[in-house]
Amino acid sequence: MQSNYSPLQKRCVTFFLPAFIGLACLGAKCEHDDPSDPMPKRHIQNVASLKKEIANPSLADPTVNYDSLFKELRPIQDSIYKNREGLKTIGHLLNVSFDTVSGCFFLIGKGVTNPEHPENIRLKARLLAAAYDGKRWALYCKAWRQGSKIGFGRKIGGDILYSKTVWQHLEGDTLYALIEVPIGSIVIK
Repeated sequence: MQSNYSPLQKRCVTFFLPAFIGLACLGAKCEHDDPSDPMPKRHIQNVASLKKEIANPSLADPTVNYDSLFKELRPIQDSIYKNREGLKTIGHLLNVSFDTVSGCFFLIGKGVTNPEHPENIRLKARLLAAAYDGKRWALYCKAWRQGSKIGFGRKIGGDILYSKTVWQHLEGDTLYALIEVPIGSIVIK
């Protein structure tokens, strides 16, 4: 049986039809996010909403028990802070604070109230101090993970390109903030 289509027409149909069907299916899947989808689509977050989230990080992921992580991390970080050395404790901190799935460190930063600040900016100042302290811990953790033997409290330089405050806890005049820092955003100088 002979076909009425030329070889060029057959090649075009063979090539373009599967490509068109594939694109149509892909477009249909991306139109909306299915809440039951185990792999939800990631959306790009604009800078304005990111600044708002940093200023008020009240929307923590409800599936993560940050309180438990805080209770695990705090004595380890306190021990390193007091002793300044202790490779065993540093190794324990690296194991507890680094999430291998997300590739992020979760570290506690501490911010204390300065009584000279006006009342209306004390919380913001504590949050900034806690975030700064958490980022400092991230610099040390990346250096230690890379094999550096630098002692805590010694001078370390670097930049944190991205971090996020995921949980906060207030005790008296001290604000503890759990900071999430992707390892790739930590640049040691």
